[in-house]
Amino acid sequence: MPDTSNSMVSTAERALPRRRVTSLGVEAWRAFRGCCGVGAAFIPLGLLAAVLVASAITWALRTVPFALLAPLRHSELIRFLGDHSPVGVMIALVGYTLRNVAWLDPAITLPILISGAITACLQLWRSNLVLSLAGGTAVHVALATTIAGGLGG
Repeated sequence: MPDTSNSMVSTAERALPRRRVTSLGVEAWRAFRGCCGVGAAFIPLGLLAAVLVASAITWALRTVPFALLAPLRHSELIRFLGDHSPVGVMIALVGYTLRNVAWLDPAITLPILISGAITACLQLWRSNLVLSLAGGTAVHVALATTIAGGLGG
């Protein structure tokens, strides 16, 4: 019969089956038992709290926007913005790209204008974004290298 007067032995250890436990097994059990306590062998309490808080914040940041936008799914304004925003964004990008172009230099201006026209024609003809962008880019690269080399660029 083990000595139960030892204060180091917990009730959980006393409830273990009556078999010979090596000192390694007792140490592992004590480490497992205290894993959520301060200074425990596996997970300190502060680390566990930090992981739980970070998980809760991550979950909230990923789900709250969907909950807040649910009433707007049937809104006419959102539908209008979804239909017209891509064109507006593209216009802003084109304006931003062309803002510092030296328009008086034909070695720069001609490839831009011709490749832009080719891109627009391809888009109107096939309505394929990949084809339009790839075709316009290829024409621009070919013209920029050819015209720039021929005009002394």
